[in-house]
Amino acid sequence: MKIVLKPKYGGKTTDLIHACAAAYGYMVVQSTERAYEVYCYAKKLGYPNFHLPITYDELIRGRFGSGASPLFIDDLEELLRELARGRVRIGGFSATIE
Repeated sequence: MKIVLKPKYGGKTTDLIHACAAAYGYMVVQSTERAYEVYCYAKKLGYPNFHLPITYDELIRGRFGSGASPLFIDDLEELLRELARGRVRIGGFSATIE
């Protein structure tokens, strides 16, 4: 797993869109509203076949097909907070930084 580390508004989502499109994967985002925003932005970036992103809730509740498509998680720290019901205070990652 690779981690994209950039400041807020530094282009992390854009990087994920490019990587996701190249791998024919699915993005995972916080909400249905955010899914639509990312979907429209991917189209604007020139990816006409970009999948509509799935939400954290869909992923957690298994409402997403179990195919072998890779997942690209936007705002990973928010997903961890949601999984832990807001109780996360610190986290450690093993990451490849490029």
